[in-house]
Amino acid sequence: CPSGKFNILSCHSEKDIKLAKDAGFSAATLSPVYYTLSHPEQTKVLGIDEFSRICIENSFPVFALGGVNLDMMAQFSKIENCAGIAVIRGWFGK
Repeated sequence: CPSGKFNILSCHSEKDIKLAKDAGFSAATLSPVYYTLSHPEQTKVLGIDEFSRICIENSFPVFALGGVNLDMMAQFSKIENCAGIAVIRGWFGK
């Protein structure tokens, strides 16, 4: 990754998070945490417990993505190494 830049990798597994960390990314998104209307074909989601475990065990800044909304911010802020949430539909309320 270019130094001096904030680089984020889109990840879907713990393996992806480890690759992002090893490659020098600044942070990652990890999705989908929950089912989302944006990707109705997605049949497997992480859920909050698996998302939390991955964040804690990998000591790497991770943003929750997929089925999250602004009302969940407090819940995610309590998870060690969770850098925040990334939303589209959750921001616009659609």
